Amino acid sequence: MNRRHFLLSSSMAAAATIASPLLLAQEPPTEPFRRIGPNSEDKTKVLAFFQFSCPACRATHKLLDTWGTSLPNSLSFEFVPVVYPDMSVIASARAWLAAGRLGREAQRTFEIAAYQLIQEGGHDPVQTATWAVVARQAGLSHSAYSQAWQQIGRDDVENLGHVFFRNQVLATPSVVLGGRYLVTPDNVNGNEALFTQLLNGVASAVIEGRTL
Repeated sequence: MNRRHFLLSSSMAAAATIASPLLLAQEPPTEPFRRIGPNSEDKTKVLAFFQFSCPACRATHKLLDTWGTSLPNSLSFEFVPVVYPDMSVIASARAWLAAGRLGREAQRTFEIAAYQLIQEGGHDPVQTATWAVVARQAGLSHSAYSQAWQQIGRDDVENLGHVFFRNQVLATPSVVLGGRYLVTPDNVNGNEALFTQLLNGVASAVIEGRTL
């Protein structure tokens, strides 16, 4: 699977290390997940980190979206675009947040259109016009989306960046469960059935309050 791995710049690495000292000192994984945190802010969440330029994210997006709806009310499932100092990444996050202002269903159709246009259509994510095209293909109202785009501020995007760094995400797609365990398709060599089983097992432990 074509995943996206992140090479942190020295300044980003320093910031990430302050937030989480273990980020740059990981031992080779011996378990089918990576231990992080714990992050109390995400104790009752399942966070699926992605970016629209990542083929593996596109390949697993529907699987994760469907799986997320199966979780009990005690765990909330959320997609989270990665955010770090890169103009295309920041613009993508802003665009996704704007679609979210129109409701989760609108955001879902936006995600599908964004994957297609960014990965197949060759559209530049840095350009504001790209996201207007994505919104149009997703069937969103031009005026409503434009208004939502204007409402997204720097703080909104930076908040996503904080979530990204505190969960020590090194590649996409990555799924963080309960602010404690990070799972990727690489843990099961890209096997979707085993990936789902792994997610179910870790989610059960989080729900039951068990330590793996």
